[in-house]
Amino acid sequence: EEADYARMIQDLGSSRAGLAASRAGLVARPALGDIVEILAFVLMPNHYHIVLRQIEVNGVVKFMHRLGVAYAMYFNKKYERVGPLFQSQFKATHVETDDYLRSVIGYVHTNPADLMSRAGLAARPALEYLKSYRWSSFPDYIGIQNFPAITSRNFILEVMDGEKGIEDSTTDRLKIK
Repeated sequence: EEADYARMIQDLGSSRAGLAASRAGLVARPALGDIVEILAFVLMPNHYHIVLRQIEVNGVVKFMHRLGVAYAMYFNKKYERVGPLFQSQFKATHVETDDYLRSVIGYVHTNPADLMSRAGLAARPALEYLKSYRWSSFPDYIGIQNFPAITSRNFILEVMDGEKGIEDSTTDRLKIK
């Protein structure tokens, strides 16, 4: 449901920025600042991918905890359910090289292309589909305003040679998908 995706986007931003979920909604924590930078993301129907850069010690763990708690509280209240929402603890991989980072960013941004074949959309050019896929940071990286306040893009734009480099890399990755 669109509202659920939109709430996850909201929770991405607030979990990064030192806001916390409470039973009454989102409340500011005193001047914590960002604990992570969100470099890229994609929300899919049954999972999500987030590329983070840690700013403070244990920032990724704190961020993922805040995100999980905030979204589970929202979802459980909305759908009148209780208990854990996610099947298991998050999985994380440490990215140590620019080449691996480029690969991870490409994987995250092309993930929605898998939805095309499942929905019978193969006739539509995959790159155009990704440009219009709302629940991803890809549009923001190629100059299409989507959720620009969520991601910190300068580092990735530098590593991947700007907007054109990201679009070219994505096009190349789609050819092997």
